[in-house]
Amino acid sequence: MIPFQAQAALDNSLALATLSWEVLRVQGQDRLRWLNLLCSQALDPNAPGHGVTGSNTPGRRPTGAQGVALGGQGATADEPSCATNTPSAPSHSPASLLGMFEATREALILDAQGRITHWFLHTDDGENSWLLTSAGQGERLTEFLSSMRFMFEITVEVMPDWQVIACKRDCIEEARWGQDWGGAKAAADVIVGWQDPWPGITPGGTTYYEGHEHAGTSFNFVYVALKKSTAPRVLETWKQSVRESNKWPVSGEGGELFTEPLIVGSSEYEALRIAAWRPLGQDVLPTSGEPLKVLPHELDWLRTAVHLKKGCYCGQESVARIVNLGLPPRRIVFLQLDGSANLFPPAGASLEDGEGKQVGQLLASAHHHEWGQIGLALVRRQCAQEQLSVVWQEPGEPQDSGPGTQQLLERRLNAQVETISSPSGISEAGGARFKRQAVAQAGIPKAEGRTSLF
Repeated sequence: MIPFQAQAALDNSLALATLSWEVLRVQGQDRLRWLNLLCSQALDPNAPGHGVTGSNTPGRRPTGAQGVALGGQGATADEPSCATNTPSAPSHSPASLLGMFEATREALILDAQGRITHWFLHTDDGENSWLLTSAGQGERLTEFLSSMRFMFEITVEVMPDWQVIACKRDCIEEARWGQDWGGAKAAADVIVGWQDPWPGITPGGTTYYEGHEHAGTSFNFVYVALKKSTAPRVLETWKQSVRESNKWPVSGEGGELFTEPLIVGSSEYEALRIAAWRPLGQDVLPTSGEPLKVLPHELDWLRTAVHLKKGCYCGQESVARIVNLGLPPRRIVFLQLDGSANLFPPAGASLEDGEGKQVGQLLASAHHHEWGQIGLALVRRQCAQEQLSVVWQEPGEPQDSGPGTQQLLERRLNAQVETISSPSGISEAGGARFKRQAVAQAGIPKAEGRTSLF
């Protein structure tokens, strides 16, 4: 196979990627109301299967506006009340795969300072809530949720015998999933689906991105979980369906030729989501050690994972205060790494400016089939340099001074920086308030018709 052809196939809706993500099932009549109290997103307790309608615009590198608004524009950042938002009901049955796609919400659980402690995608089939989280986070999330049940009759369990699959949404729809299961049980018994909302600005959300071309406009991924015992049969059914629905070889948008549909691994997905500027829980929640102390504002995660008008959850006051009055101390950036040395920096590597001062930290990196080596990083908000160095250490050759001694070698890569979150630190929702403050401080009477200094 041509190098990176598997990744290109996934990008062209001709492949499925198997992920090691984990699935949780939450049961109980009050499950939505209970989850709504704990997380940053609005989960309507009265309408299982509510959701965000719409999908990301198909196509390659985006040419449209700064994000696709799903179900409405970003909300203003006035002080939120405790009332929950009630989105419109989906056009499909919640128990159907398309219904669960439309019911998907992205959510965070925060500490009292507003820092991220858990991440998941949520959907509901009318009887169960299904949570999708990063590899190695299932037990942590289950333990936390179980500790917060109090008087609620809720059960939370990890589904260890389930396989998670990622692909472009049209990859599933065109293959007639849910109609032909190769001998598997009914779709509602064996499959759960989530639509990735990124990079849409979901109801109650906002963004720190000020550009006109968001790299994630064509991301449009969905995630499907099914029992591992049925996975081989189902995947083979999908491949057969795609073989029959296309004339092979198939030409990709980049000129690639594909001779058959593929089943690929998580590394192919990883490169595509980094290219789409898509943060994930694994970036800030390592499988070992303490979570990084990261605010959702710093990752532009208020787009999809936070509802600013919801209120009444741990960390809500900190989220609202930063949007309304403060500035996030760091911001997410996209990195184009120098690939000539064939070095792959690990997550956690330092970012240094031209003077050797540490200004940030690498969150994730991968090799993209079109862009080469790329990465996502957190840097100080006011760091304006377009060129940084990624610095890390790795073991060298063993030393002669004795067994167990090993020299650490410093590695260094040049990185071109592309802005994602605005260095101003002012979100789309917070901008109106900052403008009003600027007018008030300048003492300009409203009667003169001057409402903004910007």
